[in-house]
Amino acid sequence: MYQIIGADGREYGPLTAEQIRAWATEDRIRPETMVKMESDQHWKPVSTFPEFANLWPQVGTQNRPAVVSDISEDELRLFVGDKNQHYYLSKWQVIAATGGKVSWNWAAFFGEIIWTAYRKMYLYTFVILAVMAATGLLEAGLGLSNIFCCGMSILESVVFGMFGNYLYLTHARRKIAEVKLAYQDQNLQCEQLAQIGGINRRVILWLSIPLILLLVTAIVLLIVIAIKIALVK
Repeated sequence: MYQIIGADGREYGPLTAEQIRAWATEDRIRPETMVKMESDQHWKPVSTFPEFANLWPQVGTQNRPAVVSDISEDELRLFVGDKNQHYYLSKWQVIAATGGKVSWNWAAFFGEIIWTAYRKMYLYTFVILAVMAATGLLEAGLGLSNIFCCGMSILESVVFGMFGNYLYLTHARRKIAEVKLAYQDQNLQCEQLAQIGGINRRVILWLSIPLILLLVTAIVLLIVIAIKIALVK
């Protein structure tokens, strides 16, 4: 019997070998899906199991050709996870082929804080917050207009929109290199890449709570103002 980690990050099972084959036929399980036997402690891609290797003939036990010079496609797939995997791999292939750094990312443009935290790039998240705090202090200390803060915010969004995919690739390369240096066993490497990569779904909840509180506060203030205006009349 087997356990698998689905595209939503949850564990499913126990599953029989026949169920895994059926799910693979339905494209519910892909070669990079992390699987382990119930008696085992280590997760590894399902395509590395000999009993399932024939489900994906084009995928052997060896890594696919490198997307970038020092990282294989399998390693990047494990790190990115199932969410928007094809999008990032295709963008990175263009970056690697052209040597450029500009590649537009709408998610990074519209919500750079949420996007960086969602993709577990916490260092960039803190940098963005620090820039926002510094901009606010400059505005207050130097008496700058709101136009300055708006301009800085727009500039920040444009920068992450243009370079977000490249920054994510840089982050992935660094993390993958750290894992390969720390773990010699390929199964442990796969397990660690799946854990430190992927997405952080809790970020949406963490960031939505203050936004909801701000919205509720704004609504209450509007109601209070409306009541005061009505009483004055």
